[in-house]
Amino acid sequence: DAVTMITIHKSKGLDFGFVFMPYCSWNLENHNQSKYLKCTTDKFEFLKSGLPIPITKNARMLQSYFSEVYKEDVYKTYVDNLNLLYVAFTRSKYGLYLYSGGDDKVKVKTLLERALHGKLNDDGFYETGEVPTPPDKKESVSGMVTATYPVVIRDLQLRLHDADDESVRSWGTKLHAVLSHIGQLGDLDMALDIEVREGRLAADQRSKAHDELSAMFALDDVKPWFDGSMESKTEAAILSENGTYRPDRVLVKGQSAKVIDYKFGAEKSSYDNQVRRYMNLLKAMGYTDVQGAIYYHQQQRVVSVSPSA
Repeated sequence: DAVTMITIHKSKGLDFGFVFMPYCSWNLENHNQSKYLKCTTDKFEFLKSGLPIPITKNARMLQSYFSEVYKEDVYKTYVDNLNLLYVAFTRSKYGLYLYSGGDDKVKVKTLLERALHGKLNDDGFYETGEVPTPPDKKESVSGMVTATYPVVIRDLQLRLHDADDESVRSWGTKLHAVLSHIGQLGDLDMALDIEVREGRLAADQRSKAHDELSAMFALDDVKPWFDGSMESKTEAAILSENGTYRPDRVLVKGQSAKVIDYKFGAEKSSYDNQVRRYMNLLKAMGYTDVQGAIYYHQQQRVVSVSPSA
C-alpha cells in the first residue's frame, strides 16, 4: 500500500492500479526545451554556405524567412505531446484521474476540453465508467495456445504475446532503468537503491537484479564500458534535424566515441540499424573514431556494429 510518484517518461512499460495526474495542463508549444532552431536559407549572401544557424524560437518566426521551420517544429512538438498523453493514459489498470486547469494558453488542457466539448458537468468535471474493486490477489496471466491464426492485414503482421514475453519485457524495463544511473561499476548499489526507493523495483527483486547486472559487468567485452577510462553519458539526447535520439550509453574521449544499446529480448538485425544511426549522428558531431555495440542480456552476448558503408 504505497503511492509511487513518477514522471510519464519513466513510467513507460509499467502499469499501476490507479493513476492520478494532478498537472495535466502543460504548455504544448514550450514542451520542447530547446530555445533555438537550426535554420538554413539562401536569402542572404553570408548564409549561402548551407550551414545551419541557431535562431531563437518564438512565434515571431512566423513573420520571417524561417516560418516553415517554425511550423514544422510546432507540429512535431504537438505530436510528441500526444504520444506523451498516450503513455500516461495507458498506465492504469482500474482508474485514471486527471486534473487540468490554468490559463487559456495552448496547453494539453485545451486538447482535453475540445475532446470533451459538451460533456463536462456544471462543475467542470467529466466522469465515465465505474471504479472497480481491485482483486485481493495479483492477477494471473496465462498464455494462449492456438493451432492456427490465419489473420493477414496488408503488410502488417499480428503476433500473440504470451505471459513470458510480457515478463521479459517488464524485467528488461526495470534493469534498463537501473543501468541509466550507472556511470562506473561502483555505482551499482546506489542505482539499485534509487529504483527501489522510487518504487520501480520491488525490494525482493533487488538481489536478482544485482546478480544479473554483476554477471553482465564481469564480461570481458562489457568491463571497459564501466571502468571510467572514458566519459560516460547515459540516455543523453542527441538532437538532429530529423528529431531527438537517445542512446542507452555513449562513451567519449577526445575524438573517439562508442555507442552502446541494451536489449533484453531476442537478437534482431533492426537493432544494428538503430545503433548505426546513432553512430552516424556522432560522426556528424565531429567524432572521427566511432564504434557501436549491442548487449543482449538474455544471451549475455555483445555484438559489435559496423559503421555505414
